Amino acid sequence: MSGVAARAWSLSFNRLDYHPLAAVRATIDAILTTPNLRILQFHCAFGDDGSTLYILELFWDRQPNEAAAFCLQQTSLYFTAIANGNSQMYHSADLLRCISESGLKVIEEHDQVGLYHTLLKCRKA
Repeated sequence: MSGVAARAWSLSFNRLDYHPLAAVRATIDAILTTPNLRILQFHCAFGDDGSTLYILELFWDRQPNEAAAFCLQQTSLYFTAIANGNSQMYHSADLLRCISESGLKVIEEHDQVGLYHTLLKCRKA
């Protein structure tokens, strides 16, 4: 082997599986699945008692108008049907239930952060 072929090599893995930000985003998008619930449980198990987990999410049920909620629901349809097959925009109650089941509690909620997001501040229950 010589030239570029001698210096080039490739890995056969999906780089998104190893990117921490992508993993976090995928977790929040598909939070109702068991593997993703485990990430919240992991934070609860290994985080200090004083550690804080912040979740910034778009909830369709907390939008300031119906048009914004409709757009998020259609985005959810796109991600479920076309993009990665499992991402979805959830009702806030679904994520809050998941947080509670993981052993965390929401200590603060701030809606309309940057107009459309909700910021959840979580700690161990």
